[in-house]
Amino acid sequence: MTKIAAFLSVGFIIYDTLVPLGMRPTISEIGADCERFAAYAMAAGFMVVACPRHSIRLV
Repeated sequence: MTKIAAFLSVGFIIYDTLVPLGMRPTISEIGADCERFAAYAMAAGFMVVACPRHSIRLV
């Protein structure tokens, strides 16, 4: 289950990067930089949990 969440979060980051600005989802008014940081941190966390043997290379 964690591998699915890890790869879905990476896929969402890729999707969010490639779509036009008007179609990008926004979560709150905290700003795009904070949203990007949170998305990358969550994706990295999911990857470390999903693949614990490779955690040093992932982060």
